[in-house]
Amino acid sequence: MNPVPLLILLAVLMLVPARAQEDEIPAERASKPPVAITFTPPDLDGRIALGIFDAAGRLVRTLRFEPGSSDLKVDTNGYIATWDGRDERGTACGAGRYSARGYVVGADVKVEGEAFHFNDWMAEDRIPATWVKLCRWPNALGVEIETSAAPVFAKIRSDGALDIATSPPAAGPEGARWMILDDHGQKVVVQVGREGEPERALRVAKDEPQPVEVLASPTEDAILLRETGPGGVERVRLLRRNASRPAETKDGKVVADWEVVFERTLQPCANFGIADGKLVADAGTVPPADSLTVSLVGNALQPGKTSLRFKAIATNPGSALVSPEGIELIEVSAAGGWKRFALAGGAGAGEAKIFQGDGIVVEEFALRQLDRVAAFDAGSFLLAPAAQ
Repeated sequence: MNPVPLLILLAVLMLVPARAQEDEIPAERASKPPVAITFTPPDLDGRIALGIFDAAGRLVRTLRFEPGSSDLKVDTNGYIATWDGRDERGTACGAGRYSARGYVVGADVKVEGEAFHFNDWMAEDRIPATWVKLCRWPNALGVEIETSAAPVFAKIRSDGALDIATSPPAAGPEGARWMILDDHGQKVVVQVGREGEPERALRVAKDEPQPVEVLASPTEDAILLRETGPGGVERVRLLRRNASRPAETKDGKVVADWEVVFERTLQPCANFGIADGKLVADAGTVPPADSLTVSLVGNALQPGKTSLRFKAIATNPGSALVSPEGIELIEVSAAGGWKRFALAGGAGAGEAKIFQGDGIVVEEFALRQLDRVAAFDAGSFLLAPAAQ
């Protein structure tokens, strides 16, 4: 038998017990929960997010501390935080080696809500509409608004405001007779007299959503239109006759001598994204960028850590920006079932825009001073077995 392989085998067998002894945790070196974690924070005032990682590098717990928190003790070497030895679900973690590192998020980091996009029903009325149908009450026109939950019924007041109805509409009297005709590819809303002859017409520009449904008011010279356009756009408008106004068309607010009293637009936006620097309702099959890299505040104890790549995630409910390790750093929203995110840089350093959508609406937030974040390392430690 060749002696070389035999020697190698013997060496391997001798290493096995040695490795097993290294993995064993000497009682005098292991910490029983709660574990004291000492760290020197960067020179930055703000919220502290401290991540606890197992030997495989998996994040098992995030400890969060507000400025001046009583949960942080001040020591000559910095701060002392305590960990109860449990993960995010409250389950006791196994014995072994753990490490701690985290970030200070500056107090001047801000998240500011800017706008809702592609769903005026949500933006104006806080109704998560998915589809709209016209309705008639005995004394008013209105809409049945489909949502992911129960439908919402609403009357449209003469001043353009919505009144949520307590019950579905009962059929009311019809107003003047109106119908929608096609005139060489252009939709025309026509009022019909008693003998069936057209009395007056309302033309909608070809590049505008085209009428598909019309109801006339029983109490005033007004009509309610449901219109559709490219990309699944659905628009509802209440137009009132204004005889004193000269016929004109301007910014879609006045058509002939009709005044737009109420207007809401809805557009499918499950595939929203950024195209050519602009937010679009349908960006195709290419997913939007949901992460963004910014510079970090310098930390002399971690000179190699100069940048951070934020990623937007759903927190169910809500949303947040997290570090590459998964540490939740900045809460964006506390509610909502967000399914898709897009991050885009802003005009200045540390500024950005985040767009988040749930398939019904896209919400926009402005992020300020994202570069006011600093990283730190709290080292590693041994966690004692539960029975020890």
